[in-house]
Amino acid sequence: MSDLLFHFTIVRNSYKIRLFQHSRSIVYKGDKRMNIQMLECFVVVSEEKNITSAAQKLFISQPAVSRQIQNLELELKAKLFHRTKPYLTLTATGESVLVQAQEIVNRCKNLKPEFLKQTNNLSGTLKIGFCGNLEYTSLFNCVSAMAEKYPLCKINFSKANMGVLYHDLMKGEYDIVFSPLTGFEDNEQIRTYGIIYAPYVLAVSIHHKFAERDCVSLSELSSEKFITFVRRESKAHSDMLIIDCKKAGFSPDIIAEVGDVYTYLLMIAANQGVALVGENLCEISPCGIIFVPIEEFSERQIVSGAAWIKNRESPICAAFIQELKKLYPQK
Repeated sequence: MSDLLFHFTIVRNSYKIRLFQHSRSIVYKGDKRMNIQMLECFVVVSEEKNITSAAQKLFISQPAVSRQIQNLELELKAKLFHRTKPYLTLTATGESVLVQAQEIVNRCKNLKPEFLKQTNNLSGTLKIGFCGNLEYTSLFNCVSAMAEKYPLCKINFSKANMGVLYHDLMKGEYDIVFSPLTGFEDNEQIRTYGIIYAPYVLAVSIHHKFAERDCVSLSELSSEKFITFVRRESKAHSDMLIIDCKKAGFSPDIIAEVGDVYTYLLMIAANQGVALVGENLCEISPCGIIFVPIEEFSERQIVSGAAWIKNRESPICAAFIQELKKLYPQK
């Protein structure tokens, strides 16, 4: 039994040794594959004509340089140097290889500078705020184009209501915001760029008496109950509703101020009240809402788009605005 165990131990250890040697041979063979370090060593040795000097220039050991040269010769199956003292000289094959090796090494060295030049050396972080789903499509297209052209740039996103976007843009919390532009356009410090232009219409439930109408007059809404956004979130929208109604001879009966667009639309669909909105809300509204034109506002449009502070555009923000204008040229 002991002889058998001893024999098994010998066989097992022998197998381990063979496996280890086989593993080492695989790794060593992989090391001999041509790579940029190998070519760089070859170029430097050809320039220095000495292994020791080349090792010092490359900040690696002398044996490492010798091994790289040997591996390159094995890979090419050719002798590249005449090993005569005191200097190494290139063989005819070595001179031919040197021309191509220098070109490859130089191209690799120039790769990063050329890449940065193509991207205008633009890097940093762009801070974007956006309001709601209506801006998703235009914002998506812009950031996608930006990521392709300026891959070194980082973009941070934050969703907030109109009031917060306006306030934080003025504070410098955002570089640019995507939002309905009502209110933004009135500030001389802010530049705006319209992307979506939607008619100003009346939103009512399909069960409302105006649902079958082709259009309505604003004065006909004097007895209606209105739903609007919370004033602090959309002051300009609330003010516009009050001013328009007063021009028509009445004050609006506002029964609810809501904080998000989905609650807003659900209340209209449930016939809890009516609202004056941009017709582009139909893209996200439930099927229970009808949008009816208003006679007095046949020419008025609600504009959504981008806004940023004048003369405060960072290079990355300026590049983003340029891409935005390419994607959505003004008519």
